Amino acid sequence: MPESSTSASISFKSGNFSSSYVTVTVGGLSGDSIQVILRVRNGDTDETYMFDDIEVHEPRTLYSFTDGNWNTVGTWSLTRLGESCGCTPDRNDNVFIQTTDVVDITASEFTTNLTVENGGTLRWTSGNNELHIENGGKLEVEGTGTLTRNGQTGANIRIDDEWLDIDIVNDGTFSVSAIQLENFQGNVNLSGSGDIDLVANLEITGDGDAFDAAYANWDPIIWLTNDLAGDLNIGGNLGIAGSGSGNLVFTNNGTVDQEGSISNATVDSRFYNTANAVWNYGGSGTVSNIALYADYNNSSFIYDRTGSQTI
Repeated sequence: MPESSTSASISFKSGNFSSSYVTVTVGGLSGDSIQVILRVRNGDTDETYMFDDIEVHEPRTLYSFTDGNWNTVGTWSLTRLGESCGCTPDRNDNVFIQTTDVVDITASEFTTNLTVENGGTLRWTSGNNELHIENGGKLEVEGTGTLTRNGQTGANIRIDDEWLDIDIVNDGTFSVSAIQLENFQGNVNLSGSGDIDLVANLEITGDGDAFDAAYANWDPIIWLTNDLAGDLNIGGNLGIAGSGSGNLVFTNNGTVDQEGSISNATVDSRFYNTANAVWNYGGSGTVSNIALYADYNNSSFIYDRTGSQTI
């Protein structure tokens, strides 16, 4: 199996696919064996399910072995010390950016698991391009690794794939424009010893209304948890983007420093500032439907806007 540092599981929940074929992809697997478990939940009426032709495919593991663009075949190898594989990462791959290598993002890119190792750098050199984390994968930056927007605008991370959980772990330097959430019925967990710096927003940008229409018995909800030992610095808004829809449940177990506002909160969205957590809130203006829970031991929600601030 590939060199991936975490194990993973998947619970696949579907609507009525009739006789359609469904492909389910999950990342983050390790070890030398795999067990596939199928679980079915019936609705209010009798339903019949049939499973056949189950296939398991091993993803590639790619290593940078020189400086170069993400989308250049000469940047990547199938081994740590090998030669060019003549390939570039795709949405199913495990990717390692090795020590001293500098890899540039010049277009929107996709991967499952991405590790920026100690001394490695992943940077944007062209704006308005997204790095998509797919298949319930993991994005990790090690202690002296660097993930940077490099002064570019629109250098965003997008969390794709409904039903699946994503881990973002930062122990190094982590600075991007925004994190965009689209994995309805999934969790996004932020952890690590370093800061995560966002110039702009941390919001749901996916179409929750379409998800609700497709899966009538499931809420278009995303659970976001801040477990960082460092600070989560949000230069813009936290919530639901104007172009998006759905429900956000945010739990802060660490320190948030937010310059913008809670945006477009729905009646089913929730915001928790737990025991010993700190949330410095610089937003202003009246936003309806905010359900803020800060009644925990030593919970601090601090209105710290310079000048007038509407509470």
